[in-house]
Amino acid sequence: MKELVIIPDVHGRPFWKEPVQEALSRGNHVIFLGDYLDPYGGEGISQADAFERFEEILELKKEHTEFITLLLGNHDLHYLSPDLAGGRKDYLRAGRIKALLQENAGNFRIAETFHLGDKDYLCSHAGILGGWLASHPAHFEGLDGRAVAATLNELGLTESRRPELYRLLADIPYSRLGRARFGSPVWSDVDDVRRDTEEILGYYQIFGHSQQENAPVITEFFACLDCRRAFALTEEGVIEEYVVGKNGETALHDRLTAAFLRLLHERDWPAETKDEAAEAFGAVLASLEAAPKILARTEIFWRSEDGEEDIVVCWKNKRQHCAFFFGAEGFFGSYEFCNARGKLVASGAGGDDSYDCGLLIHDFTIALLKHFDVRLAK
Repeated sequence: MKELVIIPDVHGRPFWKEPVQEALSRGNHVIFLGDYLDPYGGEGISQADAFERFEEILELKKEHTEFITLLLGNHDLHYLSPDLAGGRKDYLRAGRIKALLQENAGNFRIAETFHLGDKDYLCSHAGILGGWLASHPAHFEGLDGRAVAATLNELGLTESRRPELYRLLADIPYSRLGRARFGSPVWSDVDDVRRDTEEILGYYQIFGHSQQENAPVITEFFACLDCRRAFALTEEGVIEEYVVGKNGETALHDRLTAAFLRLLHERDWPAETKDEAAEAFGAVLASLEAAPKILARTEIFWRSEDGEEDIVVCWKNKRQHCAFFFGAEGFFGSYEFCNARGKLVASGAGGDDSYDCGLLIHDFTIALLKHFDVRLAK
């Protein structure tokens, strides 16, 4: 995963459609932070609009199961339990909404963790408070972020334990006119999370729920993104607004180029060799521009082993690999593609002591485009 696309509170709005379709077409993961229903008055969105768009999101999840995570918010859960009642509600369709949520229970989560770049992230609808975890020691004492998310999700996925989950999540904080000192992960307010002051559980938190007028709240320890637009989290740990057409090939192309040039800059190679290597890398990217899903799975790293020192640009999974090796002495490439049954269908290797490698790059990228199965690239 090169980029995590984050969709904060939907409430029937259509802002998520184009970013999600583009992100999925490029092999990126998408997480919805919950609150699909109950539109705000004055936005021109009807309850019927919200219900229809909720059904669209469920269909997308079924079509792209491994690439979409759906979290639940308070405006979803209050259709399932009176313990979570409060706020706007579509009473006309409440029965149908409850049935949809129950039928698709296996597709929803309360929290989810991700590792991207060199950092761990914890996503929930409203933020997870250390005080709230401490107030429920029987469930969460001593657990890290991943284990907390797993515990919450297990309760939701086990039908007999869902009432237990609903009671835990029914903690509505004082800041939301409730009776709990610490709000649950679907009810906390951004100011409650801010007062926790610590990097909770060793994870950077990402959530919605607390609607902002214009800009998101992004701090050293958390990001509250509820401001009616999509966001992208990059491998470098940057959270930025997702702009259709920008956060796709162009931004990815720029990031891959920057990563390669950074490694190239660190090498003590002749200037002419560096220029040739940079030109060759540009040719590789140009050859793959028509295949964004493959381009999105590009790995770039420095290899120093067995007497070999190279910048490696590769694409791989359990049964397939293609790699280009950029070294001080020249350019080399190899590939080996097996089908789903493990049978070798294509292989090749070649190189040049110089960087006269245009034909080799062309032949190798043709093989990559023909044989590399992105469904196996996990």
